[in-house]
Amino acid sequence: MKISVTWEMQGFIDIDAPTVEEAMEEFLDNRATIPLPKNGEYIEGTFNLGSDDPEIQKLFADIPDEKEPVETEAVECCPFCEGENVFPDWDVETQGYIAKCQHCGKEILLCDECRHAADNRERKCDWYEEVHGDEAWGICFRGIAKRQADHPAEIASAETSETSQTSETSQKPAVIKGNDVTDILYRRWIACYMLYDWNPRHADEAYAGNMYDWTQQTYKRLEGKDVDANTLTDTFNQILLEDVEDFIQTHMKVWKCDDRLKVEAQVVKALAELNAME
Repeated sequence: MKISVTWEMQGFIDIDAPTVEEAMEEFLDNRATIPLPKNGEYIEGTFNLGSDDPEIQKLFADIPDEKEPVETEAVECCPFCEGENVFPDWDVETQGYIAKCQHCGKEILLCDECRHAADNRERKCDWYEEVHGDEAWGICFRGIAKRQADHPAEIASAETSETSQTSETSQKPAVIKGNDVTDILYRRWIACYMLYDWNPRHADEAYAGNMYDWTQQTYKRLEGKDVDANTLTDTFNQILLEDVEDFIQTHMKVWKCDDRLKVEAQVVKALAELNAME
């Protein structure tokens, strides 16, 4: 019988900061994007069960082994029309990480394939956008996905570029600042993810990886509207809430459970585990 186990490792990283306190703060603020150290060593006495709950262990037991055959299809949700795309027999080695949405026809980056690629174990993501004339370019180390600029901020940036006759104008996505509601939804999202993978670090990495999609969905919903920082945050929180709800509904479907409270009970256990780790 296959069971889930965990263990801890300790290593060292270099952080550009004048004091230890500032270095610690820098790490805590950016740990989702800091690569794991290559000099890690196992911490004695940390080899434990991934979960003490037999029901959760049964879920892990149903996960296929990595050696079992898996389909090579790529799946990606379009950040513009929110349509789900399934690309059968997609080989990133020969076809790359850029594809056309099967619903709206816009070029999209296969972010999920990139985050799980063998050559990206650190889950690097350096995506940003630039406006070139009336086109918005999504740029990352995998390539460039081009589309018609359609967000107000992008169009304004393009007009400014033409007026100033600057050859290039860089427009990165607006930073959406979270609030107390975001913090609560974040913890519920992490807890829901942990019902798939009882590893908070993996959950945190997955959350960071989804930020691009959620940000683009926020822009899409507010397209053509005059918005302020609070509206951006509220819309982002609504999208995050919907994702949490989708998590719960998926768990109910996979577990063949009609009682939502059973799933909520497992979410509470995961939250308790998170509290114990802090």
